[in-house]
Amino acid sequence: MREADIRPKPLLDEFFVRLRRDADRVAAKRASFVDVSCGFCGSNDGEAAFEKHGFPYRWCRACGSLFAGPRPSPADLVEFAANSDAVAFWSTHFYKETAAARRERMFRPRARVTADVAERHGFAGRVRVADVGAGYGLFLLELAAIHPSWVLTAIEPDALLATVCRGHGFGTVERWVESVGDGEFEFDLVTAFEVVEHVFDPGAFLSACKRLLRPGGLALVTTLTISGFDLQVLGAESRSITPPQHLNFPSVGAVSAFAARAGLNVVDVSTPGELDIDIVRNRCLEQPTPVTDRFARTLAAADSTTREAFQRFLREHRLSSHLRCVFQRPVSEPNVER
Repeated sequence: MREADIRPKPLLDEFFVRLRRDADRVAAKRASFVDVSCGFCGSNDGEAAFEKHGFPYRWCRACGSLFAGPRPSPADLVEFAANSDAVAFWSTHFYKETAAARRERMFRPRARVTADVAERHGFAGRVRVADVGAGYGLFLLELAAIHPSWVLTAIEPDALLATVCRGHGFGTVERWVESVGDGEFEFDLVTAFEVVEHVFDPGAFLSACKRLLRPGGLALVTTLTISGFDLQVLGAESRSITPPQHLNFPSVGAVSAFAARAGLNVVDVSTPGELDIDIVRNRCLEQPTPVTDRFARTLAAADSTTREAFQRFLREHRLSSHLRCVFQRPVSEPNVER
């Protein structure tokens, strides 16, 4: 897969023009930004990394994660999502124009991975699945095609998108997942694809995902990791580091602490990304290029066989920027009322 397959450059460029305007609008309220600790390990030991579009980013000295801090309050992030020109463009133009390609190249593979995870852990029959941040419900549609008997639920706070999910016939919870109480639902499997990077508090988000699970249930969570090749090479110039849209970037090494703080066990951690070298290669073609590392430029200019081999190396050694985690809620939790 190439970056252009799911993110055509003209649409992506327009999205980022609009997002920069949004960032300037939100950054104008910087005096009201909220200081935060690392959302993955909880440490307050951070150091300045860089500033982008008026948003300071910090390195966590304890776990190596990158996060925006101070940052807009939860209420201001909700306001951003509701009134963002970039988000509206994504929903009305970008997403719809790329829906077929994204369904084939992103949502269908996600559904297959989800089915494989469930089957490897012995889930059978009417497996209950909740997708957090379900959007237009395309992932759930693909999952339903694989397992028609599964009971599928969309967790989607956006009223318009929640209506779309209901129209597909999915049970729909039109709420922020953080508002869900323990024992209110008991799903066998919870998925959250590319949500962690957006939220105010990643720790609170993962704890909420845990509350959705029955004891022994699994959470499949994907996000961007700062340990990945393209983010390491591009740093502040990365188009994945885009405030106020993307605020949180765990390191691979932070996953254990992230899970432990939420009361979850780590089942599997991988970085199955396909786009790191293609993203860097595309940025090398810009004039002037933001890629200053000579080795990265050499790799980007290499033949396709070399590039594919290097991307495979990144995947196999947890060095791609696409992070996939499988967590499990313990079957027995002492001193926890249910």
